[in-house]
Amino acid sequence: MLTGKPWTGSAVASRSQRLAQTPSVHVRTKHAAKASSATIQPANPGTTGSKEGAPTRKLIVLRHADSAFPQGTRDHERPISAEGKLQAISIAHELKKAGWEPDLVLASNSKRTKQTLHEMSKVMESLEDVDTHLMGSLYTVAALDGQTRQHMQECMKEVVHDKSHFCVMLVGHNKG
Repeated sequence: MLTGKPWTGSAVASRSQRLAQTPSVHVRTKHAAKASSATIQPANPGTTGSKEGAPTRKLIVLRHADSAFPQGTRDHERPISAEGKLQAISIAHELKKAGWEPDLVLASNSKRTKQTLHEMSKVMESLEDVDTHLMGSLYTVAALDGQTRQHMQECMKEVVHDKSHFCVMLVGHNKG
């Protein structure tokens, strides 16, 4: 189950979630869940996420959609597959239905990550105008065991502004 929590702490995905073939959405989950079976709670804009009365903040951590492996294509340039397009559209429907529309996106600059966002924007039109940061480091650091979580936190600290960002989506890769 996905729940809105304050920014403190971290979102930790289980090994089964990281290895899942379908994109998974994780926000402090207790149980592994694929996107197709994840329960996303609707947003409650009037609720507070802390004792001080701060608004609830949401963090969406998303792996890019299923990718193709065209021969002779560099890893960074791999596109998403036909199945990946359907996955991206499906998760976008779930997020939109729950009211989890990001106002900030931090994503790897790989082709498959950009295509995942493009497919999602067909359902979540607001993604076309969202402040989006495509970061090469989210591609390269994903391959470094033990580095991704800290790096993602550092990337968020650079661009998240407490007064204007209430739902942030990070889009990255396996291992990360």
